[in-house]
Amino acid sequence: MIRLTIVAGPPVSLKSTVAARLAGILGLTYLPTAGMPQPQGNSVVGGFLRQRWNRYSTANCAIHGLADLRIPVIVDSCISDSSFLRQLIAGFMPNEIVLIRMARAPDPVRRMRHIDRSLSVHNISSSPSLDVLKNAEHFAPDSRSYCNLGEGLCETIIDIDGDLREVRLACAVDPSGADGILAAISEVCRSVQIHPDCWEYEKAVTKHFNDLATDYDVGTEWRCSIGLLERLKCRPPLSGGRVLDIGTGTGLASKSYMDTNLVVGIDPSPRMLSRAAPRLDVCVLGTGSALPFIDRYFDLVLLRQCLHYLDPGRVFRESARVLKPSGRVVVSMSVAASPESKALFKEYKSVTQPLRTEVFTEDLITEFLENSGFIVDEVHRDILERADNVLSRSDELVEPIGGWHAFFSRIESLFRAVCPEAEFRSTETGVCYKQQWRTIWAHRGELY
Repeated sequence: MIRLTIVAGPPVSLKSTVAARLAGILGLTYLPTAGMPQPQGNSVVGGFLRQRWNRYSTANCAIHGLADLRIPVIVDSCISDSSFLRQLIAGFMPNEIVLIRMARAPDPVRRMRHIDRSLSVHNISSSPSLDVLKNAEHFAPDSRSYCNLGEGLCETIIDIDGDLREVRLACAVDPSGADGILAAISEVCRSVQIHPDCWEYEKAVTKHFNDLATDYDVGTEWRCSIGLLERLKCRPPLSGGRVLDIGTGTGLASKSYMDTNLVVGIDPSPRMLSRAAPRLDVCVLGTGSALPFIDRYFDLVLLRQCLHYLDPGRVFRESARVLKPSGRVVVSMSVAASPESKALFKEYKSVTQPLRTEVFTEDLITEFLENSGFIVDEVHRDILERADNVLSRSDELVEPIGGWHAFFSRIESLFRAVCPEAEFRSTETGVCYKQQWRTIWAHRGELY
């Protein structure tokens, strides 16, 4: 029985992307060793290596604690030496471990990635990357020893090349037992190849919400709307259940469930999670596209104003996977009232909020839900007054040709002609309009 999966390799390979997405597909708990607490050492080699040793000792304790609870784990680690690997897997039998070895990126690429990470203070890999840059000559793995990493320690070893184009079973006592994880790895690799800039996009989204975290709760009208928050309350009330809040932000959407339920929030932004931590039971760094939770665990999944930044099909499939057979999902978000207004809002948002990948309609959300095995129970329709102060963030945006006010006036004219009900109008600092909002409740059908 496989109790421990390790994605190992030199720092700044794509191992974190692979590990996090495998966690979601296989229903494993994602554990990055870069986030392990450790004593603060100095930059000399002895202190650096001692920090590494302490980190893997701490990770080993965490893994055994989860294993004792029968929770399977996938570890994301930059191990490239068998002595460190032995420390990490101490207490496990070779037939209980799957080791996935990521190929090393070319040295110039690795160095640039380390510099980029070391400058990002909100990245959990910032400090480790700075350590590696200071100790580069001692940390570069010997290519021959890395190729042999795990041999004799793990019965199943899988190799992935640097471009994620080749997945190879290096060794396995029972090759057929590795079919499931090989198929999952191939799926992850294909998804990254189809969207080669996905890592850069995810970093941009994380930075965006890190920057918003301090004033997020009071930033726009919908976030603290009492009426919209009431729509998120389960009827009849949920008690003694498990609630998952995807894209939790600061935890506003799900904090009302805290009195009588276990509430878990997941978000890609560390700074958002630091704000959510006092409000929720558990905060997890990650995204809804690859949920690091086991099947059929939660009673309720909340998604509030986050689908714009995710693959909705994958998010709803993941939500269905982690929900109990009787589980429910609630989606709360702004929508376009018609295909015509969707086209106009998409043009407007592409300039003012370029990280948003889609503008949704009620019908489109319902279609995604039904295609993922959900049955819609009820839909609540609300209209808000939305004031978008675009010029307050103009230094982060590319100014349209002709300037901001010409752009606002042009979009206003289009809305007046095509969708007058939106009451879209330009202001001195941006625009105002009637924002359509939908809260959609659904339950898990027979598909899962």
